[in-house]
Amino acid sequence: PPRLPELPPRPCPLRAGAVERYEESAVAASLSAFAAEVALTFDRQAAASALFGGLPRVARLGRWAFTSQLVGELSARDVVVLDRSALQRLDRIDYVVLHEALAREEHPGLERLVSAARRARRAIRVVGATPQGVRWARGAERLPSSRSLVEVVRELQQGGSGVLLVQRGPDDALAAADLSLALSAEGPPWGAHLIASRGWDDAALIVEALAAARAATKQSVRLALGEAATSL
Repeated sequence: PPRLPELPPRPCPLRAGAVERYEESAVAASLSAFAAEVALTFDRQAAASALFGGLPRVARLGRWAFTSQLVGELSARDVVVLDRSALQRLDRIDYVVLHEALAREEHPGLERLVSAARRARRAIRVVGATPQGVRWARGAERLPSSRSLVEVVRELQQGGSGVLLVQRGPDDALAAADLSLALSAEGPPWGAHLIASRGWDDAALIVEALAAARAATKQSVRLALGEAATSL
């Protein structure tokens, strides 16, 4: 395959989600618990249980399990998963980006996608003219079409926000987005993380997974906190 395009760097790293925030606090707490246990008991073996009990493995495994289940469902639908790791960013997606040419298409899957994004409180951005006479377009913010999709994606990533791009055909922005879905293999869409086989229906499924992914990671953190508490 041809070499992927050279892209401007991401303006800043993707912001931390529930798992990353827990990891940061859990490691520090585990080290403190280990030091306190050693100081009080001089028993390094007992202190090790406090150290390893607080490590964030359960939180990471929860996200991994959710991703694995989703990959299985996508594979059953013949969605080509080119980069599985991108799906682990689902819980940190803030924007769903469409080009105006796609936004003008009439398909139940598109309306389903928009409804799912709004239920999950993810912002919808249309690059180009906002489609007129399309019911779902109300409240969708229009972004100027004078800029490339790569520039739009990089601007939305300011502050660490996550961007999901839905695109038909090749575009460098597929590689710039935190998660990208190509609605067809025409082009081919180099840099896409996913290639849909059922078009808008697959795209709607991915957007519907946004809220589920965030809920799953929060639940994983709660389980990890419970495990850490019982190990002390």
